[in-house]
Amino acid sequence: MLKPARRQFLSQFIVLVIGLVVCTANGFANDSLRVGVAEADITPPAGFPMAGYYFERLAEGTIDPLKAKAIVFRDANSETALVVCDLICIATDLSQAVRKRASEKTGIPAKNIVISATHSHTAPDYTKALYLKLGSERQEPLRAAYIEKLISGLVEVIAKAHAAARPAVLECGSATQTTPVSFNRRSVMRDGGVRTWMSYDNPDVVRAAGPIDPEIALLTVRDESGKTLGVVSNFALHLDTVGGLKWSADYPFFIEQTLRKAAGSEVVSIFGNGCSGDINHVNPRSKDKNKAAFIGNSIGESIQKQLGQLRRLDRTVLAVKSRVVKLPLQDATKDEVARSIRILQAAQRKEKVDFLEHVTAYKKLMLDQRGTANRMRTPPRTLLGASAARRPALARRFR
Repeated sequence: MLKPARRQFLSQFIVLVIGLVVCTANGFANDSLRVGVAEADITPPAGFPMAGYYFERLAEGTIDPLKAKAIVFRDANSETALVVCDLICIATDLSQAVRKRASEKTGIPAKNIVISATHSHTAPDYTKALYLKLGSERQEPLRAAYIEKLISGLVEVIAKAHAAARPAVLECGSATQTTPVSFNRRSVMRDGGVRTWMSYDNPDVVRAAGPIDPEIALLTVRDESGKTLGVVSNFALHLDTVGGLKWSADYPFFIEQTLRKAAGSEVVSIFGNGCSGDINHVNPRSKDKNKAAFIGNSIGESIQKQLGQLRRLDRTVLAVKSRVVKLPLQDATKDEVARSIRILQAAQRKEKVDFLEHVTAYKKLMLDQRGTANRMRTPPRTLLGASAARRPALARRFR
């Protein structure tokens, strides 16, 4: 649970949390700031690879559309854009291509364009196709066509939001999610260890290994008549509630539907996922798992109930700042790499492999490809996929 001072800080500076700054200041009229919102469909075709796990899955259809949603802030001195995509991640290659094209089209400096993903596990695994499309190697026509749709879709949604920017009223604050939808999936055990996905029926479970964050940070954009144009929200919960072989934006789709019922069918709901590495939807006290509709509708209702209580920002000035934070990589020893190769080979033979061991093995081989002090240099390319083996600097593709 966040302390009141920390909660107030996040409420007042929600935009800073997601990469932009809109702060109150004296001497600036509200109409100096213009805001635009827009969305675009980026749903891949059936047959395109799906993301989220460690084997190839080809999509068979669509449950609900995947979208890219943009918000653009402009004043007399600066302009910036945030795009949130229903994707598993944002590859550096994608970010660079979109920023370059969007900057050329709108005049927004490339460094002022922020692109992020919701981390949906029913979104496309586009990184290999993107690498081939931007490189010189041959690409399958269906996959190449989607990569162009993906890049151009993100560029167009920025341009559309940029063109739609108008004097706007901003309101910020937060809601509290009181209905339990998020849980820490790590548990402290009686032997002092920490394990994942333990039922609380297990007598060796002591407590959750970490907290959840019930706060939903909020920013609304209204036009001068009071009509709600967009709602930016931020909540910490993993997007892995749907599964299967069909495209889905997961629970943020239902947040959008709930808000549109309350505020109008044209409202753009821009959901940013908070810090949620070990926060997911599985309640260790129950045998039932919360579904996407229940989670999204509940969060949407929590947001909707709070919209009338948000604080209006009467005077604003736009500032755009960024900072690169360098984090050290873990190491991968020769023994760890050798064991990881055996695990992944077993998985390829369709032998039963513990999921968490599978995850660790994949990570260790990626680290080895990236280059560590004990690098073996020759892990079988088929274990990581062709694109990973071609690019030792794999980790540079993500940010």
